[in-house]
Amino acid sequence: MERTFNTAIMISLIVGIVIVPIILIATQQRPEYFTELYFADHEAIPKFIEENQDYQYTFTIHNQEQKDMSYRFTVTIEKFSENNKQDIKSSTSYTTIPKGDSKNISINYKLSDFVKAKIETSIGNQNIHFFVYNKDNMIQYQDTIASVVCMKDNKIKQSDSFVIRAKGDLNPNMKVKVNGKEIYSGVISNRAYKNYRFNYPISEGILDIIFDNDLYNPDAKQDRNLYIESVTIGNTTLYPKDGILDLGEGAAAFDCQDVRDSESSIGWNGALRFKFTQ
Repeated sequence: MERTFNTAIMISLIVGIVIVPIILIATQQRPEYFTELYFADHEAIPKFIEENQDYQYTFTIHNQEQKDMSYRFTVTIEKFSENNKQDIKSSTSYTTIPKGDSKNISINYKLSDFVKAKIETSIGNQNIHFFVYNKDNMIQYQDTIASVVCMKDNKIKQSDSFVIRAKGDLNPNMKVKVNGKEIYSGVISNRAYKNYRFNYPISEGILDIIFDNDLYNPDAKQDRNLYIESVTIGNTTLYPKDGILDLGEGAAAFDCQDVRDSESSIGWNGALRFKFTQ
């Protein structure tokens, strides 16, 4: 009986000696193999740039593949010109990075004849990108980037206030933005022209009058429209023909893509837009 017990203990010890290393090997954390791709300083990348000027951005490749690596990276510039025409150009380069090391790579670029551009860097299935905008054609709004490439210039003198003369059918909503900042939003319930005065400074820049609750129901004979007779700034009075009608909802009302001339009616969702110079 004692011999049997000792034998059992001995077998258990042997099994333990065999199993423990197996468990340790199985549970041992294996090294990860990956490559990191990121911008070296994304805050240094300008959002608005000038045509035909030299610019540069820098990205970083961090080799965590546990061996020396030769990387093939591609830089693609997708350029959008007026009327959203695209021009795509790519270039490919190679670099070698030792195991565990990082390398900063700087890319020089220059753009012409563009409204905006997407600049993308890719390695295999990884990619990073940013957008740049032509500072003469695009401006920063409160909630989006707006195009001004389609705008007409109107000379005015700086004023501390301005007046919009407006009326509406079926309670259109009118919003007013000055250089992208919304200063008014309200329902135009009057069916005869009425002056809406805004005690807000205005000089160079953009004035947008937005209609955003369009309704058309021919069966019920309902057609909601906003009408703008004029905009008066100081001693200068402008009419819808002095601006442009940029159709679309949300950011599309400021993209210069679906543009029409306007006499007074804003019959679809969009913005009546004026550009001012001094």
